[in-house]
Amino acid sequence: MLEEQELINEIADILRQLRRRKKYTFDKLSEMSNIDYSTLNLIENRKQNPRIYTLYKLLYALDIDIVNLLKDKNNEMNDSKTAIMNKFEQIDLETLESVSELLDNFKILRKR
Repeated sequence: MLEEQELINEIADILRQLRRRKKYTFDKLSEMSNIDYSTLNLIENRKQNPRIYTLYKLLYALDIDIVNLLKDKNNEMNDSKTAIMNKFEQIDLETLESVSELLDNFKILRKR
């Protein structure tokens, strides 16, 4: 499960990507979604967590189906996991132990 700030970051990144993919400026998305320019800016810059209705209006303006968006993201994650697992199956035991130690150290650093 994501922490709150991680979720805010994910939402900001996804909205920015979708807005850019549609080639919408902040002004255009603001007009289409009826959301203040400064609010959009705060959301995309990871400073504000959008309320659910704000998120709905943004996705509606961007013509995005949230269910399909989440399914696509989940499928991408599953594909990435499968690719990584396939690579691990080809690694010799000594290298695998080194990678495991590296991951353990990364977890410790990340908790700080």
